[in-house]
Amino acid sequence: MRLKVAKLELRLKKVTFSVELLKDNDKLVLLYTGLPSWPVFMHTFQFVSKFVTPSLVLSLEDEMLLTLLRLRLDLTLNDLAVRFAVSLPTVSRIFDKWIDALYACLQFLIKWPSGEICTQNMPPFIKELYPARRCIIDCTEIFIEKPSGYVTRSKTFSNYKKHNTAKLLIAITPSRSISFVSKCWGGKVSDKVLTPQESGFLSLLERGDVVLADRGFTISDDVGLVGAKLEIPAFTRGKGQLSQRDVEMTKNLSHVRVHVERVIGLLKMKYKILKGTLPICILKHKSDSNVANIDKIVTVCAALTNLSKCIIK
Repeated sequence: MRLKVAKLELRLKKVTFSVELLKDNDKLVLLYTGLPSWPVFMHTFQFVSKFVTPSLVLSLEDEMLLTLLRLRLDLTLNDLAVRFAVSLPTVSRIFDKWIDALYACLQFLIKWPSGEICTQNMPPFIKELYPARRCIIDCTEIFIEKPSGYVTRSKTFSNYKKHNTAKLLIAITPSRSISFVSKCWGGKVSDKVLTPQESGFLSLLERGDVVLADRGFTISDDVGLVGAKLEIPAFTRGKGQLSQRDVEMTKNLSHVRVHVERVIGLLKMKYKILKGTLPICILKHKSDSNVANIDKIVTVCAALTNLSKCIIK
């Protein structure tokens, strides 16, 4: 036991980064974790840490900080190992352990609200244009390393990005919080296929809902089957000129729909691991889980983003 304590004390002397640096400093908390304040960091820690097994290598607070640092700044395992004076395998184990815990505990923050709640929290200018609006949807892609297998490489190659990617669907509420995040699919899949067939999104819609999207989502029939309505910009193909009504509708829709792009942009800016190129090892399922690591990471980043006071002013 004395030997373990001595090793711990020796390790602490080598540590260049610790949660103590962030204590009661909201600016540093935001910079290194993406969370808005020290109290939010501690409330999140107290809620999640009871489901995490402690170790003698790092304090649980430092373990959570290490995990958020990787999500927030896309730091390498080598960088984190030096900052916290631990080995590479230890960093990997800590990250996996905390991603599992954060995913299990924070999923509830991505909530599909009732139509009544959507209406109550809808900004006035949106309520005037789309009073029955339930959500805005868009797909986004995350760069991944080129897989070694030919079939996997083909399924993940995105013609749009000219890179191997993972693709997912995101929906936001009228009040601009993230209300739905699909599982990730190969970047080759189209928006039309991903939305109705693969994401589970349609099962959330109710009769009378209005969904806003861009032209790529040609899924009016699928949405109509559940009694909802899809609003997309008017197509110009085959038309010499759009009617005044179509021009006005497209202008209003673009003004509202841009918010989902801004939310996705903020999500990736806040947690830069989603802007980098994810290694293949981080994408796979664990043997004891039916959820891929990449899905857990995206869900955790979206949930933590929803903890911000306001996604868009």
